[in-house]
Amino acid sequence: DSDPIRRRFRRYLQTLHMDENVRFWDCVTVHKVESDPTKRAISARAIIQTFVLDSAPLQVNLYSQTRDRLM
Repeated sequence: DSDPIRRRFRRYLQTLHMDENVRFWDCVTVHKVESDPTKRAISARAIIQTFVLDSAPLQVNLYSQTRDRLM
C-alpha cells in the first residue's frame, strides 16, 4: 500500500488478528471490477480458498448462510 494511513490501519488490525478482513475486502473489490470472465473465475476461486473455506488460511467471519451460498 502506498497510503500511509492504510498501512497504519493494517498494522493495527494485525495486532488484533483482523488483517484478513481488509485483505478480503481488497480482493473482492478487485474481483468486482474484473471484466475478463476467466480472470474473474480464477479470482473467485482464490477468494474462496483463501478466505471462505473452513480450512482457509485467512478465514473471515461470515454468516453460515452467506458461506453456504458462496460454496
